[in-house]
Amino acid sequence: MLTTRNVASRFDVSLLNEDIFLYSLTAESIAINISSKVGIAFNRRHAKLIDKEKVRLALSTVTNSGTDNIRLSDFEKLDLQIAMSQLKLGPNGIVNHLLRYISQDLSNILIIINKLDWERDLWVKGALPNETWLYFASTDIDIFHVELRSIFDYIAEIIQAQSSHPTNVPKSFEKLRVRLEREIKENRNDLWKNIGEGFCKLVLSCNWFEDIKDVRDANIHTGARTLIFLDKPKILFQMYQGWNKKVNKEELMENDSVVNFEFYAGLYICYLLTFLDEFANLLFLRYSIPKVELKGGHQNTGFGVLEKWAEKVL
Repeated sequence: MLTTRNVASRFDVSLLNEDIFLYSLTAESIAINISSKVGIAFNRRHAKLIDKEKVRLALSTVTNSGTDNIRLSDFEKLDLQIAMSQLKLGPNGIVNHLLRYISQDLSNILIIINKLDWERDLWVKGALPNETWLYFASTDIDIFHVELRSIFDYIAEIIQAQSSHPTNVPKSFEKLRVRLEREIKENRNDLWKNIGEGFCKLVLSCNWFEDIKDVRDANIHTGARTLIFLDKPKILFQMYQGWNKKVNKEELMENDSVVNFEFYAGLYICYLLTFLDEFANLLFLRYSIPKVELKGGHQNTGFGVLEKWAEKVL
């Protein structure tokens, strides 16, 4: 058992007052022992059921042949066709650039999980000390959320660029969702006419975006901390905002307090891949781009890790 003071000095985790909090960095006793001095109520959202069909659909687009892990689905086809044909989509080809930024962020996300998987293997074998593993894993998980969140603002910028009146469309995915929801409540359709029904429905269908946004925003804007818990060979984490747990999706939890990152990352990356394919199909239609048969695709060893992790969700 480690007191908060020891945790803070050894792992740079200064979370709570030692007098009322004892913290155990093992998954067996993650339950927090709180003295009678204070009563704590953790915020627990109603768990949303995971969509296993989306996970299966995303995994079906990945091929694994030896050391080659390749994905060639609608999003990759759009990216490749634009590059090969030298089409310029949107004002000054801005859509081309934004699609490339999305591809880069997706590649970074896959590299992060590949790196985490490799670091975990070193830690399990004893080649990576506990303290180093705690630092490395928490930082990688923080960056994972940043990269995933940034993709959605690129998507919002593309939606803005293809709209009939771009100056009236938010460049933020979050603000775009809020505006669309408000129009529905007010029985208006200004934004719907501007950006198109297909894009509106797709944006509103992405209800899991709030899960990622809340975690990333808490970490970036309000000082929430990502803690890693030691239970070889699992990658276990939780993000705390003061006393509150930021992640509480029942199907991804190792127990009431701790999240299994393999389940978590596997699920949300698969959700992202299916969303990007739906988004690409709308762009194929919007710009009247015919689909052609292509070879190749997005090659990244992280797809192999994704397959391994996401299959545990099913």
